[in-house]
Amino acid sequence: VLIAFLLDGRPVVGVTYAPILDEMFFAIHGRGAFMQSHYSQSIGNSYSDNNEKKPQQIFCSPTTQLSQALISMTAGNGRNEESIERFQTVQKAILQQIVRHIR
Repeated sequence: VLIAFLLDGRPVVGVTYAPILDEMFFAIHGRGAFMQSHYSQSIGNSYSDNNEKKPQQIFCSPTTQLSQALISMTAGNGRNEESIERFQTVQKAILQQIVRHIR
């Protein structure tokens, strides 16, 4: 599940939820990015009766070289020929830059 809130066309809040893992990632402009997991042992102390864990702040790696980067991308919803070709073109361009890995 992916949700974003834009204000004047700029992202303010973004949320990604992985229901199978019961993990939620969220970021708030100017406040950072966080992960919330009900099963992770590494995340803070319980703060409610249902044993939910406090969100843990997460950070980007200091990687500055594309050759050391992990890139995550999606093909989107389009499955027509034009959408597929556009996605393949983008993947090819990224791979030609010697990116470390694409997920």
